[in-house]
Amino acid sequence: MIAEAARVLPPGGLLLLVLEDMPPRWQDLGADLLRSRPLRQASLVCHKVRATLLSRPWPFQPDHVRLSEGQLRAWTSRLFQITQRHWANTYLMLILQREP
Repeated sequence: MIAEAARVLPPGGLLLLVLEDMPPRWQDLGADLLRSRPLRQASLVCHKVRATLLSRPWPFQPDHVRLSEGQLRAWTSRLFQITQRHWANTYLMLILQREP
């Protein structure tokens, strides 16, 4: 999907990715996610602590494909530049700009 978006977008074109089931970074929990609902925020913190301290995988929907932000960055690194990264409730949103 990333390669096809790069093929059809002109240089400078934008791609918006909205990702569910992505584990937030610790700094995410203290920044963008604070604007989300307090109960959901507490749940995310609990999942993050469990994943970190107990080495449990981040929870995700069974019909989804597990991928990491690192994998996504590797797939996009030569094709796109990440111009914005923020959280909307529990969704990671990335705006990518097509490289020339």
